[in-house]
Amino acid sequence: MSQHYGVVVLDRNSFANFENLNANNWTLWSNHMKNYLRIQNCWFAIEKAKSEYADHEDKLKDWEEANQKAIGIIGMKIPTNLSHLQKDTAKDFWETLQSQYGKVGTAALVTKLLDLFYLFSVPYSFTKLVKAQPML
Repeated sequence: MSQHYGVVVLDRNSFANFENLNANNWTLWSNHMKNYLRIQNCWFAIEKAKSEYADHEDKLKDWEEANQKAIGIIGMKIPTNLSHLQKDTAKDFWETLQSQYGKVGTAALVTKLLDLFYLFSVPYSFTKLVKAQPML
């Protein structure tokens, strides 16, 4: 990903390098996925239900296309053993993943707390000394 004149430009590898969902990365994964779906102009299929477009044929068609695209994109970034969670709408799919992975479990919470502990337990002077050492 690069920036050119204040515009974010995605290269071919941006989506390929995007980490799959796992038990510990919902917050980061969902944020990246939401942004990617926005770039692909299909986040609205998650924000709005199909019924909101029932009276507008052209908008309904746009919603259906965005819905299928969003389901496909999300499906590509979850492990294959979670494919049974896929739903008929991107909104239901997203909410199912969120309900199962959006809660911080005990193990994930302990891991995050340990990360914070280690981050702040290294004395500043030691960190400064290590950074000042020349690379061999």
